[in-house]
Amino acid sequence: MAKKKKEKKPIKKPRYSLYQDGKTENRSCPKCGSGFLLAEHSNRRVCGKCRYVEMKSSKKTE
Repeated sequence: MAKKKKEKKPIKKPRYSLYQDGKTENRSCPKCGSGFLLAEHSNRRVCGKCRYVEMKSSKKTE
């Protein structure tokens, strides 16, 4: 006999969690335009479409 597959319940995530009042804190990609946002990492910002990278400056005061 064949085993029945269990149905997976979808995980509910908050939609548009980055947006507040129609605005976002993320920068848009200078190459792709205003529709594509740069992903925030600890040391850089990256566009997911064209792979544009902006390195964040590390300010060290001595």
